[in-house]
Amino acid sequence: MTLIEVIVALGILALCMGGIMAALLQSRRLTEGSVAQGSAITLVQGYIEQMKNMELLQLIGGKTDKNGNLMLTTTSYSIPTLLDAHTSDPLQTSTGSPPALSSITPGVTPSGVVDNLKHFDISKDLTATSGTDTDADSTATTTQVTWASAWPGARNYPDGTVGATDLKLNLWVWVTDLSDASSLSAKVYGVTIIYTWQFQDGGSTRYHVGTVRTIRSSVPTF
Repeated sequence: MTLIEVIVALGILALCMGGIMAALLQSRRLTEGSVAQGSAITLVQGYIEQMKNMELLQLIGGKTDKNGNLMLTTTSYSIPTLLDAHTSDPLQTSTGSPPALSSITPGVTPSGVVDNLKHFDISKDLTATSGTDTDADSTATTTQVTWASAWPGARNYPDGTVGATDLKLNLWVWVTDLSDASSLSAKVYGVTIIYTWQFQDGGSTRYHVGTVRTIRSSVPTF
């Protein structure tokens, strides 16, 4: 009887410990997702801040009329944003109106929208022994994969490969003229970025979608 009681007690203990372990693993997954989300919105805000501070002519495509008045370029063009003080990291604009978030399938680019696929290494940990992509640590940026395999739902891919565990962002950018043509008010432009970020959740690839909007006049915001 004593042996049976011990076996039953051990079984109950194993069930309890299994539940605690599952809760801890779920908490870790949620935390990692929150870190990825915070990183993504911070990166997008960095692009927004650059567009709020650059010359207005650069933001709208560098076009003026015969009298020198600013004109928004109606075709897709490149906004000269930077990755750092010395590295060019431009964003290509889309034309037309931004789609409703509810109509977007995460990871899939709608027709006519221009992709801006970016990647950022947020997966290195303190046990990594190398700063290169050949580090063998399981949480380091190890395997390099093609963009087509990393983001199969995109329409445009950058050259080269990407770290398999990098945070991957896809940015869709629209610049629209919000000026009142019937008045003599200064030019005002709206900037909309819809962004999808991708990260690895265990063995699964997760996509999430968000949007950031801002307004820019002829006077830059500092």
